[in-house]
Amino acid sequence: MTAFSMIALSLSLAGLPAQDPTVEPLDLEDSIVCAGIFFAHSRQPEIEALDGVQIYEDMTVVFLERAEVLGGRVGLTPDDVIERAAAISDQFTGILGQQSTPEAREAMLEDWFDVEQVCVAGGQLPIPDA
Repeated sequence: MTAFSMIALSLSLAGLPAQDPTVEPLDLEDSIVCAGIFFAHSRQPEIEALDGVQIYEDMTVVFLERAEVLGGRVGLTPDDVIERAAAISDQFTGILGQQSTPEAREAMLEDWFDVEQVCVAGGQLPIPDA
């Protein structure tokens, strides 16, 4: 699944509580995308203004650790996982930077928040056994 298809899927699932039976544990790609979006969001001035950078950085670490466990099962090193998450973060940041109005930027950040909610719901479930 590509990062952009993950976003589309996540937006369609946004708001589901973790107890919902349709929420599934995050797989490797989902975990990498989640780490990337939380990191990208942590670098935005809106989050800094709210003094919320630490929670976004903490969530980045949570999803990186999950991705490292899953990635290790398929031969990825922690550095491989970090590089992939950083690339996703750069993509998100680049797309955000292309928004032509403050309103479009705000709408995109709201979309990120929706994706992050799906990340949190799926991330609360245990990593499946190999």
